[in-house]
Amino acid sequence: MEYKTKSWRSRAWLLLLVPLFVGACGAGQVHFKRSYEVANTFESFQLMPGHRYYYNGLPYRPDAVVGIRDDYSLKSPYWHAVTLDDRKLRHMVGEMLNNPGAEYNTEPNGAYIFNDQGESMGVWYSVWALPVATFSSNTEFSISQPTTTFPRSNRDPEERGFPFFYRRP
Repeated sequence: MEYKTKSWRSRAWLLLLVPLFVGACGAGQVHFKRSYEVANTFESFQLMPGHRYYYNGLPYRPDAVVGIRDDYSLKSPYWHAVTLDDRKLRHMVGEMLNNPGAEYNTEPNGAYIFNDQGESMGVWYSVWALPVATFSSNTEFSISQPTTTFPRSNRDPEERGFPFFYRRP
């Protein structure tokens, strides 16, 4: 009988703590939602009005470009403001698409950036994995650097440890 009581108490604590933990982890977060629409906007070299643009990486070979609405500010040492026109955007997108390994990316390269209320804050474009972003105030946030290596599953089958019949002779 004592065992059932302890089991019940531990389940009750778990049911109380899990929602608190999940709520605390999600507070003040920035969310990305992959979108072919955003990818097509960048790949057709269209600039969105009312957005400021930033790049990560080198100006002549960026790893990512973001467009942030004018009423939000991006504060991060990894991102640099840039004044874009369609010619500069064409060059930046072309360089990102020509990164070695970019052909293995099966996700759309674009994403919307949302705050925790679901309001759009901007757009993202890169062939690399989505970064982590967090708010520091109501309108100010930071974005980490994108991970510039593809996941292990995007490598050659030999490197992934596939069975012998996938390996080259």
